[in-house]
Amino acid sequence: EALDLNTRGGNDDVTIGDLSTVSDLSSIDLDGGADTDSLTINSTITDLTITFDAGGNQSLDLGVNPAIEHTNFESLTSNIDTNTLTFVLTSLADNVTLQDTGSNNDDTSILTSNNGTFESTTFTSPNESFALQTGGNDDIITLETLDTLFDANITIDGLAGNDTVTLGTAGNLDLPQD
Repeated sequence: EALDLNTRGGNDDVTIGDLSTVSDLSSIDLDGGADTDSLTINSTITDLTITFDAGGNQSLDLGVNPAIEHTNFESLTSNIDTNTLTFVLTSLADNVTLQDTGSNNDDTSILTSNNGTFESTTFTSPNESFALQTGGNDDIITLETLDTLFDANITIDGLAGNDTVTLGTAGNLDLPQD
């Protein structure tokens, strides 16, 4: 069985709840259609990988079946309680900022594409580790102050290309400490 959802035109908000109940599905494909659409996912899983591709498609690998493939959503909110969170950026020259959402002590941060290569993604802080993998181009990564409850280890894997990492251009950068 598969779940295919296309919201077509109009401004739509799609919310997916507990993902442990969908393991019988072979696939979940979501298309936000035209206009401004948002996708919110609420669940608890061990490992989460969010992959952005150069064609505007994104996938969420939940560590269990099925993965969620989605396109044409202008924002993604991941309210997923997870131990590890990995973002895999596009093969394009991404320019990204990782920072607090602006509401300190709410345990959420945001990964934003400053040049439109992927949708902005708000996420709950992972419990153990956060990884950012760049693609094969020259990427720019800016780390700003994160939510005060963000306590995961951070890894940036530059892969190919000449990447630039900037720390705390808007002020002091407070990184989690052991």
